Amino acid sequence: MDGSSDKAKVDPGDTARIDRRKSVLAQIEAALLADKLAIEELRERGGGDPYNTAATGSDRVASSGVWNARRPR
Repeated sequence: MDGSSDKAKVDPGDTARIDRRKSVLAQIEAALLADKLAIEELRERGGGDPYNTAATGSDRVASSGVWNARRPR
């Protein structure tokens, strides 16, 4: 038995799908790592968790921006 018959059965579409899945997973992993590093950096600077400011007692992140600004009436 030679291995050439097995190679002929490989569909290029299958390998392309596998490559796309790997690249998507790598992008997701990179985004999660960047998010984790940003949260750790914020904690080191004295800020709290930006996703849960009530639990940490740090309202600095939550109060910044236009959402808490008073609108003129």
